[in-house]
Parts: sequence; structure tokens; C-alpha cells
Amino acid sequence: MKKVIVLLLIAVMALGAAACQKTPESPIVVGKNQDAMIEHATSSQNTDANDSIRKQFNIPDELNYANAYSETLSINVSAHVIVPECSGIPLLKIAPADFSQELVTKLFNGLCGDRVMYDNSQSTRKQLEEEIILIKQVLQDPQYAEDEEMLTMYRNLLRVTEKKWETAPDSDTVPLCNGNLHFLTRYDPVSGEEMYTYYGLSAADADKETTFFVENNNSMTETYVTKREGEDIQGGIPVKKKADLCYTAQAAPENYTTSPTSCIFEYDIVPSAVQGNMSITPNEALEYIAPLLTGTDMVVDGVYLAAAENDSSYAYKICYTRKVEGVCCTFLGGMYTSHGDDSFAPSWYYEGLEILINDDGIIRLDWVSPFQVVETISESCHLIQFDEIQNIFDKMVKIKYAELSKKDNEQKVRIDISKIRLEFNRIVEKNSIDFGLLIPVWSFYGKVIFINEDGSETIRPGFYNDGRDEIIVQINALDGSIIDLMRGY
Repeated sequence: MKKVIVLLLIAVMALGAAACQKTPESPIVVGKNQDAMIEHATSSQNTDANDSIRKQFNIPDELNYANAYSETLSINVSAHVIVPECSGIPLLKIAPADFSQELVTKLFNGLCGDRVMYDNSQSTRKQLEEEIILIKQVLQDPQYAEDEEMLTMYRNLLRVTEKKWETAPDSDTVPLCNGNLHFLTRYDPVSGEEMYTYYGLSAADADKETTFFVENNNSMTETYVTKREGEDIQGGIPVKKKADLCYTAQAAPENYTTSPTSCIFEYDIVPSAVQGNMSITPNEALEYIAPLLTGTDMVVDGVYLAAAENDSSYAYKICYTRKVEGVCCTFLGGMYTSHGDDSFAPSWYYEGLEILINDDGIIRLDWVSPFQVVETISESCHLIQFDEIQNIFDKMVKIKYAELSKKDNEQKVRIDISKIRLEFNRIVEKNSIDFGLLIPVWSFYGKVIFINEDGSETIRPGFYNDGRDEIIVQINALDGSIIDLMRGY
């Protein structure tokens, strides 16, 4: 009985937490006129289309300069300027995508191998009958006789469980899972009502230590809100575009974390910090993973060293991003765009693929929010000349980071730029999560460094806290506007 109560409370807490995330502060945006942007992108150019992008738009190989904006804010740029090896960058219309059966089958077979996996998305009638007995015991327990809220919750849970029993396999054996997607329903654990449907699967081995989970984009068209009786607190699930695929292996501890010193730059040797604890090199890890991702257009964005609790074991965290028409996309895995400031605003997650791997093999894979190209608006965009992009960057750094370096804070701030890359990022129409545009952007990567009174320096950890350079400013290469990564335009 206690187990049922605990499981239910966990489910309710998770449901509420999904809609209570803090909306991050947004950077400055200087332009949002999408029609004008498209018109400029598709206009005729005064450049030779046969020339490289670097030559067409006067892009240097490197950029090196320093500037003091004030007594407390300065910048140091020492960066390679990276551009795609092509003569033109397209403007593409994209939409959220599901994980196809073909890809799911490939990953399921490649990751689970010969391990026997069971369908974890449905219980047998015998299992459900045992749950029904426990629920009825709660309903008949005298200590809950006056707790109408508790009784209501368990009456609803009983109704849902009895409904599941009607369609459950009439067998004592949990059915095997072969990686096939099927139609599933998610129920509200408070009311027992149907929240949404989706295609997916949930599989686990006999010990439930190795799992494989897929939840494609669901049927929701408006936010599902729940309210517990007698309370003003609301929870629920907002509409979101976010297909999920997750694998965890038997050998995986509960949590691996990174730190600001986690970034790995040499792939052909084992990092000195873990020599004796790991024998596989980053290059060997990449070669091991490669067959799984053949044909997916996913490319490596970075490799990081991750440690389990108490440094009991280590793994490489390898991040992948999509490459479209020869152009890499900005890696923003785990982040999303939200149309509104309230916690129930519709959202569309950025695509991200992260894999944890060590001497035991792949121990975790998380892939979220793939997208698909639905239309080519322009095969080769008209970009702003690079010197204009540089001028916009200088102005926006001064404005964006002025708050960090106000004199009354007695805090000096230096912005170090180490990489400038022309890449793709997604922008969306305001108040829409059904379609977006994949546009060329200039991303200025670096670190925000706080200079302490004693002269020592503290690096701001950034969103991922793994040592990677963060995006200091991202500029729309078509119209010069500043991209708000949280709002998606």
C-alpha cells in the first residue's frame, strides 16, 4: 500500500514540475520582421555565386582585437572564423519530427543487442489485479475515511486501472518488446482522465535495469491543467513539441555530472585525470558509436569528461548536432523556445543528442526533438557582409553585458571570444510551434570572466557547466538582428 502511495505522489509531483520551470531572462532583440528578412534573403546578390562563402561576404580567417568598453567591461577576441565549405547557405522551413520506426529499430537492436526486453508500457491482467487490490485496500482503510481528497484520487486511480485491465493481455507473462512503436495513452494520475495519446514504446529487461523509451510528439493541442481538490496549486503539462528517445544500460550509475574543466580537446589519448580508470580514448568511443548514427546527419559537437557520484566511475559525454546541407546547427540540447512568460506557454525544444560511453560501452543515450525540412525557401541566401556583423557584435556586447560590470558592483568583467562560426539555428513565428525557419546565424563563442579584486579570475560556468564556450551573442546573418535563444526569434 505504501508503495502505491509513493508512486502516485512521485507521478503527481513530476506532473506539476513539468509546468513550473523558471523562464530564463532573454537577451536583447533588435529585429523580428520575418517577412523583410525573407525578402532580403531571397534578393539578388552582387557576388559571384561560384565563389566561396568566405570570399563572397569578405569573411576573414581569423579575428584578433581587444577593446575596453568601460573601466569595468572589456573584450578580447582571438578567434578562428569558421564557415561551411560550400558556395551558398539555403533558407529552410522546418517542422518538429518523430523518431521513425526504421531509426528506432536500428537503435533498439544496436543498443539492447541480445538482451531480452519486455514491454514496460502495459501490465498483465494479473499485475493489474494486484494493483486493484492494493488500491481498494487504501479506499477501505479507516485512517483515510475523512480524507476526501485522498479518496477522490484513489477512486480515479481505480477507474484508470480497471480500464487498463479491460485491454490488458490475458496472460501471466509480460509480453516481449521487439522495438516496435505502438499507440499509447497517458492518463492524469489525479483525475484519471486521458491527457494525450502518442506513438512510442517503453521497454525494460527483467530486472528493469536496462531501459529503452520512446515518446513521439503527442496529440495535445492545448495545455492540460490539473487542480488538486481543496488547493489553489495548479499543475499540468503545457503543449510542447519534443519527441524523446532514451536508453539506459545496466552498468549506468544514477547520475553523471560535468564540471567547468570537463571539455576534452585531445581525442587520441585518455585524459590524464582518468588514466587507470578508463582505457578507451575519445576517438575509440566515437568509432564505437559511429555505426549507430550512420545516415542520421548527426555530427559531433563536443566531447566532455563526466564523473559519477564520488568519482566512482567516469564516462565521456559526447554531444551531437545535426548537419543540414553541409551546415552545422547550433547545439542547444535541453533548451527550448517558449511563446509566453507563464509556465503553461507552448514550447518547442531544440534538438540535442547526448551519449555517455566508457569501457562498458554505451551506458546512456538521450535524443530529443528531431526536426525535418519541409520546404526550401531559398537555395542560397543573401547574407550581410561580415564587417557589418562585427560592428553589430561590438555594439551588442556592450549593451548585453553592461549590467554585469556596473561600477557599483565593483566587479570587472572580460569577455573572451575564442570561436566565431557561421551555422544554422532555428527561429519560429511568434506564437507558433508548428513550423520554423532554419536560418544562417553568426555565433560568437567564448567565456564570461569575472576579475576579482586580488587579480584572480572566475569563469562563469554557462548553461551546461561542462567547460564548453557559451554563445556570447548570436546574430541573424540575414538581417543583423540578435537571436533570443529562449524565444526563438
